[in-house]
Amino acid sequence: MLSITTAALLSLASLAAPGTSDPSPTLARAEQPAQEGQRPRQPGGPEGRPQGERRISVEGAMKIMGRSLEKLEPQIGDASKRDENLTLINEMQRGCVIAKGLAVPNDVLARAADDAAREKMKADYRADLLSVLKKLISLEEAVAEGKTEEAKSLLQQAVRAGNLGHEQLGVGDSKDDPFRPK
Repeated sequence: MLSITTAALLSLASLAAPGTSDPSPTLARAEQPAQEGQRPRQPGGPEGRPQGERRISVEGAMKIMGRSLEKLEPQIGDASKRDENLTLINEMQRGCVIAKGLAVPNDVLARAADDAAREKMKADYRADLLSVLKKLISLEEAVAEGKTEEAKSLLQQAVRAGNLGHEQLGVGDSKDDPFRPK
C-alpha cells in the first residue's frame, strides 16, 4: 500500500518525463547547464556526495570519541547528568561506528611486515572497535537505567579496550597518542 506522499511523488515523476517509452516511474532531476570552461555540476556536494556530508578520517572519528570521553569521565557517576551523559555516550558510539566503517590508515598498515600481517591488522582493528562499541552500548544501558556504579566500571572497560586496540595496532603511546583525550 502506497502512502499518499509516495503516490504523489510517483505521479509527479511520471509527469516530469513526458514522452518517455519507459513506463517505470522515475524522479526527474533538474540539472544546471555547465558554464563554458566549467565542469558539469554534480548533484549534492563535491564529488557527488550528498549536500552537507563531510569526509572524516579515522583520526577524526577517534577525536570525536576522545572529546566525549574527556567530558564523560568526571561526571559518569552523577545521576543528575543522565541526559548529558547519554548524549556523550551517543557521540562516542557515533565516532566508534564511523571509525569501524573506515579502512585502517595507510601509515598504520605500512608497519605490517607482509600481506598476512596487514590482513590480521585489519581484522584486529575491526574486532577491537566492535568490542569497544559493545561496551559503549552496555554503558548506555547502565546510564539509562540509573546504574551509576556499573556505568563507571563499564566506562573504564571501554577505555581499556580502546587502549588495548591502540597498543595492538602500534598507534602511539599513551603520552603522544592523538586519539587519547588531552
